[in-house]
Amino acid sequence: MRIKYRNEIFNLLNNSGIRIENFEIDESSVQGVTTTTIFYKESPLKFMINSSPDDFDKFSFQFVNFDPKYSKTSLFPLFGFIDFNALMKHINDWVINHVKKLFEDQNEPDLWKEFKNGRKSLNFDSINFDDRFNFTENEKKQIQFSVNELKALIQKKFNTTKPQQKMVNERLDYLGFPWKLLFKNIAFKNPLNFGWIFHFTLYRTKNNTILF
Repeated sequence: MRIKYRNEIFNLLNNSGIRIENFEIDESSVQGVTTTTIFYKESPLKFMINSSPDDFDKFSFQFVNFDPKYSKTSLFPLFGFIDFNALMKHINDWVINHVKKLFEDQNEPDLWKEFKNGRKSLNFDSINFDDRFNFTENEKKQIQFSVNELKALIQKKFNTTKPQQKMVNERLDYLGFPWKLLFKNIAFKNPLNFGWIFHFTLYRTKNNTILF
C-alpha cells in the first residue's frame, strides 16, 4: 500500500477517539498479493486490506466483527476492487460499529461487581480535579452511581417517608449542574428539615461541562 494511503488510515484512527497506540498496522505479501492489516491490539479485531496486483489505487477487504464468535466477514467485493475513498468509509464503519463497542466494554466499570464486592463506587484517586478537560464517561458513571448510593443511604439511615425521599432525590438530582464536584464533606441533618439536608464542597472545573 502506498505511504500516502497508510498515512490517511493513521489520521482516521488517530481522530477516532481511541488512542492511536491501541492500533497496529502490518503489511505482508503472499503470491504477489499485498495485504495490509490493521490490528486493534489485545483483541481479535482486525481489518485486512488486499491491494490489487495491477493497480495501486484499488482494494478489497474483510474484517473481524465484534460479535460473540469474533467472526470474519467474506471478502468484499467478491469480484473486482473498490477505490481508496470507498475503502476508507468501510474502515470508518468498522471502527465505529466494532472497535468502539469493544473499547466501551473494555473501559466500562462493572457497577454490579463493585456493588456486590462492597467497594466504593466512586474512587476519588482516579479523578483529576486539577485538569480542565471534559468529564470522562467513566467519571460521569462513577459519580452518578455514587449519587444513587447516597439516595439509598439517606433512606435507610433516616427511614424517610415517600414525600421526604422524593425531596431528597430531587436535591441530589440537582447535582446535574455544570460543575465537577468533590464529595469532600458530607454532613447529614434531620431530613425533616428540607431547607438543609447535606453539604458539598464544590470545585468548579472542567470548562463548566454538564456532569450528567
